[in-house]
Amino acid sequence: MSNEVQTSSPQSGSAEESAGVQGLIDRLKTDGVSRGQEEAERLIAEAREEAMKLVDEAKRQADQIVSDAREEAQQLNENGKQALRLASRDVSLQLKEELQREFQNRLGKLVGDSLQNPDLIRQLILEIAGVAVPSDAKSGDGKSSGEGGQTKILLSAGNDPAANARLDELIRGIGGDLLREGVEIGVQPGHDSGLRVQQRDQVVEVDLTDQAITAVLMRFLAPRFQSIIEASN
Repeated sequence: MSNEVQTSSPQSGSAEESAGVQGLIDRLKTDGVSRGQEEAERLIAEAREEAMKLVDEAKRQADQIVSDAREEAQQLNENGKQALRLASRDVSLQLKEELQREFQNRLGKLVGDSLQNPDLIRQLILEIAGVAVPSDAKSGDGKSSGEGGQTKILLSAGNDPAANARLDELIRGIGGDLLREGVEIGVQPGHDSGLRVQQRDQVVEVDLTDQAITAVLMRFLAPRFQSIIEASN
């Protein structure tokens, strides 16, 4: 029996090595591609997740900005309405005050003009004299039994020289009779039209000037005037 020795040729060994190297290369390529795909998918997933977070955060911030803007706009609207209400109230109050002041000025002028009427002044003087010197205080001849000049009436037509001159003329016409009844009368030019009555023994002074009469009238007329203004609003 003969022994056979098998030998491989150099070409056969080289082919096997080449096949092994190629297989290793192919396996590395396959593993590399697989790992690369996995890494790419992981990166894409992370990027997608991060993008979703950014979108959600941006949406949340946008909603917050819109909410804040609406709240601020509502607050500005309320503040504007409140400012308008206050401004309207202030204008209304100012208008009422101006109307009442104008009404009082016109009433005062009307009273002042009336108190420069000699006929009205004469009537007032006679009425005051009748009250100041009652009939039972006069003597049988119609004259006052008391001392003269116990009641003093001071007339004024303001700073109007012509009106004060008319009062002087009026006094000359009735002053003598009044003095005999105990009533002294004179002219006292000043800023107020009308008359003042002084009762000497009782230290009493009655103010019947235009300002005093206007003030009294305003106490009665002002509420009515205000109600008319309120009704017109």
